[in-house]
This record gives sequence, C-alpha cells and structure tokens, in this order.
Amino acid sequence: IAYCSQIPWIVSGTVRDNILFGEDYNEAQYEEVLKACALDADIAQLPAGDMTELGERGINLSGGQKARLALARAAYSGAGIQLLDDPLSAVDPRVGRILFKQCIGPEGGTTRLLVTHQRQHLPGCHRVLVMRGGRVVADGSYAQLSAAGGFSAELGGGCAEAAAELDDAAYDEGITDAVTASHTAEATASDDGKGDGSSGADAEFETGKPHGRLIDAEDRATGSVESRVYADYCRYIGVTTTVFIFASLLLGQAAYLGSEYWLATWAPAADQHDPKWLYVYAILVAAVIVISLARALAFFESTFSASTLMNEQMTVRVLRAPLSFFHTNPTGRILNRFSKDQGVADDLLPQVAFDALQSIFMVLGAIVLVCIAVPWVLPTLVPLLIGFAYVRKRYITTSREVKRFDAVTRSPIYASFGATLKGLPTIRAFGAGGRFKEAFVRDLDANGAWWFAFIATARWIGFRLDAISAVMLTVASILAMAIHDKASSLYLVSPRLVGLALAHVLNLSGSMQWAVRQTAEAENNITSVERMLGYTRLRAEVPPRVAEGGGTPPAGWPGGGRLVFDGVSARYRPSLAPVLTDLTFTVEAGSSCGMVGRTGSGKSSLMLALFRLIEITGGRILVDGVDSGKIGLDALRQQLAIIPQDPVLFSGSLRSNMDPWNACADARLWQVLRQVQLAAAVRKLGGLDARMAEAGNNLSVGQRQLFCLARALLQDAHILALDEATANVDRATDALIQSALRNAVRGTDGSGRRRTLLVIAHRIDTIMDCDQLLVLSRGRLVEQGPPAELACKPEGTFARLSQAAAASET
Repeated sequence: IAYCSQIPWIVSGTVRDNILFGEDYNEAQYEEVLKACALDADIAQLPAGDMTELGERGINLSGGQKARLALARAAYSGAGIQLLDDPLSAVDPRVGRILFKQCIGPEGGTTRLLVTHQRQHLPGCHRVLVMRGGRVVADGSYAQLSAAGGFSAELGGGCAEAAAELDDAAYDEGITDAVTASHTAEATASDDGKGDGSSGADAEFETGKPHGRLIDAEDRATGSVESRVYADYCRYIGVTTTVFIFASLLLGQAAYLGSEYWLATWAPAADQHDPKWLYVYAILVAAVIVISLARALAFFESTFSASTLMNEQMTVRVLRAPLSFFHTNPTGRILNRFSKDQGVADDLLPQVAFDALQSIFMVLGAIVLVCIAVPWVLPTLVPLLIGFAYVRKRYITTSREVKRFDAVTRSPIYASFGATLKGLPTIRAFGAGGRFKEAFVRDLDANGAWWFAFIATARWIGFRLDAISAVMLTVASILAMAIHDKASSLYLVSPRLVGLALAHVLNLSGSMQWAVRQTAEAENNITSVERMLGYTRLRAEVPPRVAEGGGTPPAGWPGGGRLVFDGVSARYRPSLAPVLTDLTFTVEAGSSCGMVGRTGSGKSSLMLALFRLIEITGGRILVDGVDSGKIGLDALRQQLAIIPQDPVLFSGSLRSNMDPWNACADARLWQVLRQVQLAAAVRKLGGLDARMAEAGNNLSVGQRQLFCLARALLQDAHILALDEATANVDRATDALIQSALRNAVRGTDGSGRRRTLLVIAHRIDTIMDCDQLLVLSRGRLVEQGPPAELACKPEGTFARLSQAAAASET
C-alpha cells in the first residue's frame, strides 16, 4: 500500500531520498516517475538537482511541489494499492491535468483510490464513489451516475469542466511572450502556495554553502567558555545580587571560622561558665545561619529569575527572527535549546554553581587558617594545589567539548521524533516503521556515545583526585604526629589552634576535591547558558516594533486599504538572487485583486513581501500612502490578515483559536462561522468552548482552512490575503465562501468596514469576479488589469485561461 496524504509529508533529506523512501534506485523507473509527476523541470532548476537538500517539512518547496513529490513517492513504490488524498488541490490546472493523465489516470495497472474536488477528472476514472455525511450514496461509472441524476453537486459539469483547464502549452506560450529568456537566471525561487511563509526552492541555497545544502550546521563554541558568558550570566542575575552573594560568602566563611575559633578558645578557658562565651558563640552561629539562608535564598531566586529572563528573551528573539532562521534551523534544534539547555539552567547549574562557590570559599578559609596557625604545612599544600589544578585543566578541556557535543547531538533526536510523529500515517502505510526506528536509534546511539564519554571523563578525574587526596592525607597525618609534642615548645603555638588547623588540613583535601569537581561541572553546565545566550542575540526582523523605535503610523491610518507596489524587488536572504523584480501595481481600497501564475512565479513571495517577511531590496510598498518599511512591524501587520494554504491552528478551545483576544461577542463569532459554512461542524464538536486538538487534527483539512478564514474575517484588518485558502473544499462550498468574501470586501458582512482583498487561486472561477488581476512569472508582472479586459487581450496569457473557462459554461 502507498499513501499520499492531503497535507504532503516531506522527509528532511534530499529530493531523491523522499521519492525513493527506502526503495532501491532504478534510474529508468525514477526518470519515468519524475516525468509523470511533472517534477523533471523543477528538479533541473535546483542547485544540486535531485540531490538538493530539502528543509524540514519541505519548507523550501512550494505547496504544489510538495504535493507532486509525495505523489512521486507513491508512484515509485509500485504498490498495488495507492491511496491518494486530494493531491491535485495544490497544483494549477495544467499540472493537474498532467498528473492525472500520466500518473493517476486510468492507465497504470494499479488500484488507485483518488479523493478529489477536481470534478473535471471524474470522467477519466473507472468508478466514482459519491459520499455524503460519511456514507457512500452512489457507486458506478461517471456515465452511469450522470445518467441517474441527483448528483450534479458532486459530479459537476464533468467533461465540460475539463475544458476549463488550460491546454498543456497555452500558459507556457503566454509566459514565453511576456518574459524573455534573459530573465531565466532570476527564476531562483519556487514559492507558489507557501502560505506558511516558506521560501523558494532555489532561493534557500546561499553561494557560500556546499552545493545543494540548506540546513546550517548547528553552531558550537570551542575552547574555554568566554568570560563574556559569565559576565552576561551575572548581569541576568543582577549586579547588586551578585555582589551581595559574594559578600555573604566571604562574611559567612569568616563567621564560621570565627565560631570554631571561639569554640576552640572556650574549651580550655578557666571561666567556662561565664555567659560571654555562650552569647558570643550564639551570635556567631546565628550569623552563620542567617547569612547562609540569605545567600542561598538570594542565589537560587536570582538564578531562577535569570533563566526565566533568558527564556523570555530567547522566545522574543525566536519569534522575531527572520524567516531564513527557520529555514536553516530544524525545529528539533530550537526545541533542544528550550528544553534540555533550559532545564540545565533551571535545575542543575544553580545547584552545581552554589556548591562550587561554597567549596571555593571553604577551601580559601581553611588555607588562611592553616597559614596563620601552622605555616609549616604550606609546603604540602602547594603540590596539592598544583596537582589539583593540573588534573582539573586536563579534565575540563575534554569534558567541556564532550558536553557541547552531547548538546549538539541531542537536537537530531528531537527533530527525528517530531517529524516521525507527523508522518506516522505515511510511514505505516509504506511499512517503513522499521527503517525509521533504526534511524532514530542511530541518533540515540550518537548522543548516548557522547554521554558515555562524559561519564568516563568524570570517572577519570575522580580516580586522580582520590589518589592525590590519599597522598595528602598521609602526609598530613605524619605531620600531625611529628608536631604533637613539639608544637608548643618550639613554635610557641597554642595546641588548641594547632588542633583546629590540622583538623581543617585533614578536611582540606576533601574540600579541594569537591571544589575541583563542582567548578568543573559548573563550567560544563555553563555551556547550556552559552547556547541560550546565542539565541538571545538572534538578529531580529526590520523595521522594529513601534515600542522598540519603529515608526509610528499617522493618526487615522489606514483609511481604506489602498495598496501600491512601487518598483518592488525582494529576496529571501543576502547573497541570493531576487524572487521579485521591479513589481509595480496599485490595488484600490475596498477592491479585490487576484493573482495567477505557474509554480515559481512569485505569487506567495509577493504576499511575504507585503508582510515584510522577506527582505525588500528595492522600491517600496505603500499602504494608504504610508511606506510599510518606515513603520513598526506590529503596526503594519495589525492591518493585514492572511489565510495560508497550510492552515495553522493551536491547541485550546475553538473560541481561543477564532478570537485570541476575546474581543468579539458570541453572536459575531457564530455569524462568521455561518459565513464560512462551519456553524454545523462547530455545533457537532460541542460549541465554541469545545477543544481544538493539536494542529486542528479533529477537523478536516478543508475545515481547518475555513476556520483560518473565519479567524481572518474577525480580525480588524484592512487588507485580507488568501493563499489558496479554499483549495481543499468542494466547489459548492467555495462558491459560498467567495460570496462571504465579497461581502467582507464591501463591508456588508456585519463589520461595517470595506477591505482590500488579495487572492491566490488555481481555480479560474475563483478569481474571475475580482476587480483586478495580476499575472506573474519568474518574479515579474507580465499582465495586469480587470479580468474582463485581460480575457479579451489577443494572445494574452489570461485570455487563454478565460476562454477555456468560458467553454465550461456552454
């Protein structure tokens, strides 16, 4: 069995890896599948051909390319049964015709179950099943069902609708006339249908990267942890708090040594019953307790606040990072910083660092006392200190890098686990569970090997520190016996002070060993803070928010939503070729504008430029006369709403997904749900307070798109953008949605506000009633004007489309 899901699942790997999906490579069969799925031309444009690396979820492919890649996977498998869940919704009519004719249609020798809203292909199917309310209400050939009647809503015009598609060469001829061959080099982005903000296929490969590579290697510092990391961590803790902690450590150790000295002096005193001994000792002990509690409370409270603050800044920076950051950094890598590294900063590092600081001050206190009381012991301490320092240096040089490798190799585990969960239906359908399990185990082994290496280094230092401590204890014991009878007579030192000092000497080796261990462990764990700080310095989008210095729009802006592109050129990242070139057009306020074009024409890139998700390298975008590049991003995006091709929904209630700010009354929510034909489905789920599953999995893909449309209609935005927003719904529902959108544009939907509407669609009838039409190719505008005017343009690209659509009405 082979399965092609409605939302294509793309494996992070090369194009060839995704098509073969574990099967052996057969060149002839492979080339045949590429041609049948209309992928040969797309692959030829990629920098490394079919060995080009695809990002997570295929983020550097268009929606149509992802659908064809998933279809090619099913076709190459040669499975006897192939389940194809609406693979044609994301492609334009020409490509859909090619796919059905060469890959899906009646020829092929396998059993194919095709779920589709593309009714023009039904006459080419051997059998047609009509479903209503989860039941099969009709089963037969297209001719039989058409003759029976009663299924016109599902079957549509059939052969007549097939004529509504562009013939294989028509579109290409129009594009060739409009765009010269000199512009071919600029066609470096394949971004059609990426409502989620994914980039063009070629646009994601920088000239400085290995050929065909997309994902950056995870950054990993080397060498000792920079002093700047410690300084930044102290700043997050707070300078005042840091000074207080160190002062309390010093005072606490002084009070502790003072209490022991007082106790040693009190023991042989003749006036032991004098209350002063008890009072002073009680004060010193109380001081030790109070200072210890105060510094512990201050330390752990401040370190937790510091990790919380770093987490908040990481979150803000990641959310405001440029789009290219998410293209080159897998989700698992980001999750690793927010989970494991955050956990270390929250739990392990404070405990280890506190122990290390206390151990250091205890050792320093003991050394000071020994220097005062029995200075002849110092010669034994110097070799001890040198030995401990040497062993620590050798250990930390290795363990620090091992810890970094442990963190880096953990990221693929998160990425692999998350990707496998999302693609579980596809993996099980292809019987590839064993292969993915082996790959996951390999990632675990790689990470486990570094963890084992870290444990081994800990055992290495433990053995050597124990050996040095044993030597030190032996020497100290011999010295203690040697000076037992001579301390008072030769050196005029109080025996009680000698006893106190020697007691500290005996404990000193253990304290020094613990200090070495904990300081080394603290430096190992500080590498997590080092990685977190890297995310707090991520480059942010520009221009900044209004509160951060971005421009403030004038009062009363926007007035109506008039949109002007004035010579706009754009690219995804520096050093990449432009994906939009010198676009100039105007969309009047309260009007609708449709956009058509082949895969890679720049339609979705235009949307991304409007939202300033990609870099504008030339020209300007004006919204009601205000340059969008000179106002804060938050002010701009509050006036824009988009319904992406890949719907985005969040866990929570249906209400929170529709109205995150709880700004609308229930009556308004139900009104919008009725407009998008979701009211019945929401009631069936339990009403507005029903639970929304993760990513909206308790809704069909079409319902998710409609839900996103409802959310956008509720938003108080002047410009509404639709990127194939109704691709996964049937034509009858699509017609109702288009009616609701027309009401939204006119302000007759209950909001009282006229909106400007931008529509990307493959269905010609969806954009036929727009006020204006843009025909794009390779990032350039080749035709623009009212649809009726373009339809009458001799030899025009859109004229061919409209003539084919008119044929379906006859």
